[in-house]
Amino acid sequence: MLHNDEADELSVLQKRFIPVNIITAALSVVAALSLLLMPFLTVDMGRMLDAVIAQAEQEQEKGAAAAYATENEEDNADGGEGNDPSGDQTDGNTSMSEIEVLEMMRDELDIKIELKPLEFARVAQMKGDALQDLLLTKLSMDRLTDFVKRLTANVAVNVILETEAGDKLREQDVDAVLDAIQKAESGDIEGARADMDQAVQAAALDMGVEWTATQQDKFNEYFDKMIGKGTDQTGSFSMEHMVVNIASENLGDEVTGELHTYEDLINEMFAPMRNKLQSAGNAVSAACWGVFGLLAFPACMWALLAILSLAHVFMKNKTFLTWYVKWTGGWPCFIFFVVPFLVGKLVRKSASAATFMSAIGTTTWICGLCFLALVLLSWFWLYPARRKIRRLRRELR
Repeated sequence: MLHNDEADELSVLQKRFIPVNIITAALSVVAALSLLLMPFLTVDMGRMLDAVIAQAEQEQEKGAAAAYATENEEDNADGGEGNDPSGDQTDGNTSMSEIEVLEMMRDELDIKIELKPLEFARVAQMKGDALQDLLLTKLSMDRLTDFVKRLTANVAVNVILETEAGDKLREQDVDAVLDAIQKAESGDIEGARADMDQAVQAAALDMGVEWTATQQDKFNEYFDKMIGKGTDQTGSFSMEHMVVNIASENLGDEVTGELHTYEDLINEMFAPMRNKLQSAGNAVSAACWGVFGLLAFPACMWALLAILSLAHVFMKNKTFLTWYVKWTGGWPCFIFFVVPFLVGKLVRKSASAATFMSAIGTTTWICGLCFLALVLLSWFWLYPARRKIRRLRRELR
């Protein structure tokens, strides 16, 4: 009679494992799919530029402080009183104009790049040009082209008004300038001149800049220059020709090839990154394989747990082991989410480092939640129930 009661209790415990098996399988499927199919890495290009700007400002401050200390030493040696460090601060490694241009780029560049784990395996097999093509696909050539156009319009107005390079125009002012330039593409140069004149004067009013005869002369001079740069050998004007020629002139000796289209220009902008990737070569490939492995192996363990937990629903013994997931399932969340989060907290004193960390996002927190749910399920149900089942089996022998 005692054995029958224990057998009935054992049967009830086994049946109670069925919903636990299903819950475990669901958690495992969610974790595995999140690691393999969801965008593992998200890079906010705007926030990344914030980090570059912060680093540039730090370098400028260091350069200004060094210049100030040198001047004071020279003045003290000559019996002078020294200079105020809050004065001229343009002697750093990064000039003020460069920082302001970066800030203007930051306002225009609101793009996020998403990379899935399987793409890391592709990247690991790529050379510099192929990786650049992948990134350009992620960024979207159309969006980059629009960014280049709007940046050109911003720079043009700031040059005409002699304002700081980082003074950003309102969206409607940028649109008005671009519409005027596009009007020139239809052949109506004087109409485009009148429209752009009106757009630049409106921008000047918005920016608190007084419009004078000198400003008008400067506008006409710059407009004529734009038309000249945008006119090809056949006498036709195009914004693309203008933007590419102006950019080529500004890049100077840094241009590695002939520039004719927006795509040529954008590829040239990516040239430094491509050269670094090509020089890094094996290191980039190894790093990408490492990232892929740290995601793929735990995903396989989660998938194995999903299969086994579901399979045991149809078996007499419905209990299952989870140790292989306990050892590996939490790696991605810990390495790619917890550690960067803690590092971000520790490097708050470094504005550029903290901003850089905040620019990178990841979805590995999903598998982290699944891992935490599995641990809690194991502590409060799986382990106690499994121990009780083992005890009943021993008693039935």
